[in-house]
Amino acid sequence: MSNIALRAQGIAGVCGEELVESVLRRLAELEIGRYDLAIDAARRELAPFESRFARDSISAWESWQRGELGDDAEVMEWMALTDNLRLLLEKRAVLAAGLEK
Repeated sequence: MSNIALRAQGIAGVCGEELVESVLRRLAELEIGRYDLAIDAARRELAPFESRFARDSISAWESWQRGELGDDAEVMEWMALTDNLRLLLEKRAVLAAGLEK
């Protein structure tokens, strides 16, 4: 068992599992809110590229992964920003899935 799990278990032994669950849920909700803000900012950053290239960033990422978009500086910047969005979305999804359990 990890150190965090042992600590949570110890706290739950004193304060009750409901309190620990409540605190962890609230922490995850706060983090999801932070991710939502970061995702919104990333999407605003990507909007000019999507407008210029007339396609959404995620589908462009998939094309780029297959070698279909080339590697000029503008495309590389777009894909770096898109990768950041993808990572934010993945982390948010992990937190949201943890709330569903």
